[in-house]
Parts: sequence; structure tokens; C-alpha cells
Amino acid sequence: CHAELLCARSMFLRTHLPAPGTWPLPRAVERDQAVLSGSLRGGVRALEPSARRRLRGLVAAAIAGASACAAPADSQGSSVAAIVGGAPAEAGAWPNVGILDSGCSALLQHPKLIVYAAHCAARPERVWFGERFDVSVDSASRTVRVAPSGKAYSVATERCEAHPEGMIGNGLDVAFCTLERRLQIPVVGPMLGCTRDSIEPDLGTTLVGFGFDAEQGGKAGIKRVVGAPLISAGQEIEIGTRHAGTCRGDSGGPALVELAGSDGQRAWHVLGVLSSGPRGRCGKGYYTDIANVIGWLEQESQLELSPCYDSLGNWKPLPTCTTGLDPRGHPTRAPRQSAACGDPSPGSAGDRHPPSVSILSVEGDSLSSPSVVEVEAEDRESGVQRVEVEWLNAQGETLGRLEDELAPYRFKLESDSEVDRIEATALDFAGNTTQIEWPPAPATNGCSVGPGPAAKGASQMRFGLLCALLVLLVARRRRRIAHAQLGDGPR
Repeated sequence: CHAELLCARSMFLRTHLPAPGTWPLPRAVERDQAVLSGSLRGGVRALEPSARRRLRGLVAAAIAGASACAAPADSQGSSVAAIVGGAPAEAGAWPNVGILDSGCSALLQHPKLIVYAAHCAARPERVWFGERFDVSVDSASRTVRVAPSGKAYSVATERCEAHPEGMIGNGLDVAFCTLERRLQIPVVGPMLGCTRDSIEPDLGTTLVGFGFDAEQGGKAGIKRVVGAPLISAGQEIEIGTRHAGTCRGDSGGPALVELAGSDGQRAWHVLGVLSSGPRGRCGKGYYTDIANVIGWLEQESQLELSPCYDSLGNWKPLPTCTTGLDPRGHPTRAPRQSAACGDPSPGSAGDRHPPSVSILSVEGDSLSSPSVVEVEAEDRESGVQRVEVEWLNAQGETLGRLEDELAPYRFKLESDSEVDRIEATALDFAGNTTQIEWPPAPATNGCSVGPGPAAKGASQMRFGLLCALLVLLVARRRRRIAHAQLGDGPR
């Protein structure tokens, strides 16, 4: 891994690595980037805790930066086994691990969000899911091409953001992308709360990635799996040995730990995502501790990434606190409620009442200019899962859409076209929804829709029927009065 790779988009620019040069890094051991795209970000500063999300930091993030390049220390230049001591994943296993169009690995941490190493790519356009891909590099343009060589599919990214202080070696080499649609893939939750008590030397982990299977002359693009021990945990988490570990292209891939819960059943947890490894060698890797960056990820994405814990890391499971992978990484027939640190969530069965929702304020000169919309939602049974806001033109066409899973629910709306109205929808964990709009619908036949935005759904239907009945009764009363004045009897 040559200094030229710092400016390249990928670690795949060479299949044979030149002799190592000099590259000073903030650790005694030199690092290799673990993926293709390498935009390094400067500044080492402690992650400021979010006022609305978690005090995570039981173990500092292990996101050291290299390409999951780790070969035996005494065998530089020799051939090593797949993902170093591992093997190709079984068909259908670890469906939550994908490959970016930059050639790096990535982890699905939410049905609508992937996490990867920040040095991999500034903004990957797509993420692919499958078992086998052809990865090729155009040395002239320094671009990478990823094409499926088997059953696979891709999803476009929507918004991507790298940690502002992220760099290889400081434990913050992390980035995320939201996806254009939600994926029906089991997600493994982060290792938080009581599960952190298991972190100790020699803890068994499972590493997954699409990196090279050899330091020289190897092949990338095949999903590989290996079991490797945890070596140490500090600012970064060090995992793997010269016989079992990671290599170039595995950056962004997860380190997973399987633990028994309070009910005795075992479940998977995400310990970290790969950042780097010792320069010019495959095997040992340095991982970003997911616990140290989960607060930043949630604050910036506005998605619930730790549904089993509250903001202090205490066990407080939501209905989405589930486990859906078996011990071999295959999806189970149906996800079960997790009991990692205590009683599982009661779920959402029996909740037939929709949540309440109201638009508290719309800030901005007009709906056509950038506006901040604040929404309030509540559900006293299963809880509010998310709030969605759409802005539409006079023809009813959607101009934009945002969603937020973490209260308070605030949305910044921007549109180049004239906005006619805003619609806000609250969804609870049972699937019940309530929708309102702003400005409120005008009053009809003397029947006001209320002081706030008009509610849609079952509550609006009942109100509409009562309103119509009242109008009929008033009309009938007026007819009777008119007939009495004319001397006619009632009909």
C-alpha cells in the first residue's frame, strides 16, 4: 500500500503492492487503508455527546485505518487464505453486509441506512447486496467498477455524511448513507449496555467483508467470513492474528459477536466496523467501536439505530429490538424479540389505536422558501415508530419527503417549486397511522375542522359523519320552522 493510494479512490489500484514507503501515522504501527476510496479527514477531537442521544463510551472506537490489510507479519509477499484464514460465506448468509460501488464493504445498520469507513468514499452512489462481484480498477482514471457475478441487487444512496473529525487511527473513521428505500433485511443491533461487559481479550468475533483473499495477486469481491479473537480495546478495537483476520477491501465490514441473552438464547451484536490494518500485511485489523459513534450516527441520520436501549445505554427495548439471524448468519423465518439484557419488548400486538399527531409550527417566509417544520406525535400503546413529512404542489404532486424516528421531530423543507401544502404522517409500531395537513382544510357548511390541522383516518371519518348529521338536523329544523310559518304541518 503505497503513498499514491492516499489520493486514489481505492486500495484496488494494485494487485501487487510496492515495497512499503514511509507514512507517519498517530500509532507506532503504520496503517494501510482498507478500501478503495480514500478521502482522509483531519483533526483529532473527542466526539461531543449529543444532547438527545447516547452517552456511549465504554470502549473507545476502534476504527484504525487500513484496508483490512493484514498478512502474517513474517510472511509479507506470500499468499494467504481467503479473508486470512476464512472462507466464502454460505449462500444467503450475512445478508446485512454489502459492497459499495467504491469497492469497500458496508454494513446495513438500519433498514434505511448503511455504515462504512469514511476513508472509503466521499459519497458512494450505490450499495450492492449478494455473495459474488467482479471488482475491476481503471488505473488511468483511478475508478473502480463493481458488477455482480451472481444473484445480487443494488440500492441507490440518498444522503451520505462522514464524521467531521474522522481519520484513520483516531477511532472516528466512520460514515453513513441513507438509502432510497427500506430494505427487508435483518439488522444486527449495536453492542451496548450489558453486552459491553463481555469485551475482553480473546473474545471470539466473526468478521465479514468483500476484500482481497491474498496480499499479492489476490481476488476481491467475494463475501468472506472468518472467526478471530479480540486482541485489545482502546481508542480502537484490535482484532485478528496473522492466521485469522482481514485484508484490503474489507474496510467498512463488521466485527460481530454472538452472546447469550437473559433468556439463554444467543444473538448477534455489532462490535465495530473495520478501518485499517498494519501496513502491507493482512491479518490484524483496527475497528471503529460502534458504541463510540452511535450517538453521532443517530443525531445526523435521525434514525433509531439502537432500539434496545435508552439514551444512557439502559435496557429499554422497543418493538423493533429483535434478532433475525441464526448462528450461521442466515435469516430466521421470523425475527424474535431480543432479551439480551432483560425482558423482551411486549411488542405491538393488540394496538389498534392510531397515534396522535400535530404540526406545532412552520417557520419561514413562505412555503416556497426553506422552512423548518416541527411536529409532535404520541402513541401511548406501542409507541411512535416514525414521523414522515411530505410537501406537495397545488396538483398534489410530491416535491419532497423526509422522515424522523427520534423526537423532537423537526424537518427542514427545501423546494425550488411552489409548495401548496405540507402533510405529516405518524406511524406507530403496530402499523397504525394518522395524517394531518397544513394549512388546515377550510371549514365547510359551518362545520370547522378544529383549531389544528385536519386529522385523516378513522378519527376524521367519525368527525365528518357527526358534522354531516348536524348539518342535516339543522336543515330539517329550519324546514319545520318554515312550514309552521306557512301553516303547514310537519312531514
